[in-house]
Amino acid sequence: MAIGAQDYISQAYYLGLSLKANMPGYPTAVVTDDETGRLASVYDHIVPARRSLGRGVRQKMHIDEYTPFDETLFIDADCIAARPFERELEELRGFDFTPVVGVHLRLGDEDEYFLDLPGLMRRLDLQALPKFNGGVYFFRKSALAESIFKLARQIQNEPTEFGLKAFDATGPGDEPAYALAMARHEISGYDDEGRLMRTPVGLRGKLSIDPVRGECDFVRTEGRVSPAICHFAGDHRFMPEYHYARLALELRCPVDAIPVHLRVRTRLDMAQQRLLRRTRWLRGSVEKRIGRLFAAMGLRTSLKERAIRR
Repeated sequence: MAIGAQDYISQAYYLGLSLKANMPGYPTAVVTDDETGRLASVYDHIVPARRSLGRGVRQKMHIDEYTPFDETLFIDADCIAARPFERELEELRGFDFTPVVGVHLRLGDEDEYFLDLPGLMRRLDLQALPKFNGGVYFFRKSALAESIFKLARQIQNEPTEFGLKAFDATGPGDEPAYALAMARHEISGYDDEGRLMRTPVGLRGKLSIDPVRGECDFVRTEGRVSPAICHFAGDHRFMPEYHYARLALELRCPVDAIPVHLRVRTRLDMAQQRLLRRTRWLRGSVEKRIGRLFAAMGLRTSLKERAIRR
């Protein structure tokens, strides 16, 4: 999906390039409102975005309605396919619906996406809840997948009922909604053993990725992983390795063959973007504090005026 900002369009473009380089025999589709035609050069199907479905992560709750395929592997736009993954795709076909799941939360565990997960699990009589990053979802058109999507949308639309915390201004994220829907259908999910998709969260040391040579390798908290798809979620998209991978795809050369001047420019651009992001965050933080201060002052003034009138 690439809807709205040009940054999303750019991310989807390079994901498309990486899929053409490493999975050329598979048709691809992108949901977008891009009018430049840039994505049409790397995707087989352009699916018009429906803004009536909502903004941000809410769009991810409707991927079943968007897909033109009977079997779909949804991949977040801020991913890079670093090598072929036919083996992993064949394993995914054992499920009607699944993300990549390596952890299951048990009764008594807490989670940042829920206000009171233990209480919710007891109320819903759940013994386990899959915990995952929503960078990829595999599903096929089936009654089971349809039921999961329907329930997940209901859960996300009723955050108070399920004690969901907001992911951003658009509301709760897709992961907890899909996780609860999977748990209600007793689906544990696909454990890829670090082979299909990972984020650099908990990165230890250097991340190595070269989508032209078909390589990706790094160490996380749980150990060394070599995922076919690297998900540069959140601020990880500011890592120079992500942009080196994009340059390699565009230039059709290995990462270590990228000219020095382009490497230097990439690092300078990343430093500038991080600074701008930090500046925006600080400005927003200051504005919120000033807003709370003026609100408090207004409240005190209102109380004084009421006391005087009395």
